[in-house]
Amino acid sequence: MVVRRRFARLRWRLSMWLADLGVRHPLVRYMIAHWLIGIGTGVFCAAMLLVINPIGFRDLLFRSEAMIPALILLFGGFSVTFGGVVCAAAVMFPTDDETRGSKAPTAPPEAALALARAPKAG
Repeated sequence: MVVRRRFARLRWRLSMWLADLGVRHPLVRYMIAHWLIGIGTGVFCAAMLLVINPIGFRDLLFRSEAMIPALILLFGGFSVTFGGVVCAAAVMFPTDDETRGSKAPTAPPEAALALARAPKAG
């Protein structure tokens, strides 16, 4: 429960920060905020991969002559992948507090389509 509240607070702060930057549409703010959360998660996972060093991955990477491009690809790949997955999951599976108030307004019954007679031209 505490994690859910912290995640909601982080999402709200990111949304307000994006609103201050000029992103006015709430759906765009919603998607960008979740994309940024996913990017942060991807960077964290890539860093943990280097810290834990399974099967000597970090040692192999740091001994390579292409260390900088490999790190860029590692962190970039994790960021784009996790960002896309978190954003897609947020759009496909919204929580109850995210769907409240976002439904399209419905027309009253008296505004339904009806046949009308047009005056004859001529």
